[in-house]
Amino acid sequence: MISIQRENPGPTWCLDEVRRRLVELVVDGTGASVTLCMELVLEAQLSGEPVAWVSAMPTSFSPQDAARSGIDTSAVAYVRVSQARSVFRAAERLLRCGAFGLVILDPGPLPSIAVGSLGPLVKLSQTHDAAVVCLTSGDEAVLGSLVSLRAHSRRRRVDAGVFECRVEVSKDKRRGPGWGSVRRYGGTEGLW
Repeated sequence: MISIQRENPGPTWCLDEVRRRLVELVVDGTGASVTLCMELVLEAQLSGEPVAWVSAMPTSFSPQDAARSGIDTSAVAYVRVSQARSVFRAAERLLRCGAFGLVILDPGPLPSIAVGSLGPLVKLSQTHDAAVVCLTSGDEAVLGSLVSLRAHSRRRRVDAGVFECRVEVSKDKRRGPGWGSVRRYGGTEGLW
């Protein structure tokens, strides 16, 4: 998953862009969202920020793929809970301690989410200068109005062993919607 090309000047998918925000990253089923989250994890680790990944299902987080990408998997706090709603409570506890610069939420299919469970995440991300990125699925907004940035992820093959991950922003309270980011990556051998 090593990034081999960056395109598009202007706003881009990076830790600084998602910091102090609740971000909804809509999963497209191709794995692009995981690649994009792994890039944030690596960036956080390189800048000395602790990372947590909270999941309520068999997760999309693969320690083997993460390690091949340069991520120190022993330094990622991986938390698995029994229900999707518990992902938000666990994230709140992690953020409350102030130790994490990035918290990825991987709840799987979500029932409706009460705004009350998201408000503390927004406040804590701002208080502790942290990024909270929640993976969701479907075309509709799942997390509601407290989301500061909503983006859709897409992946497509560009060439043998090379794929492109695209972020298309449909909501951005800081900059306005419509921007995007495109990155090219080398795929895992045998993937393509």
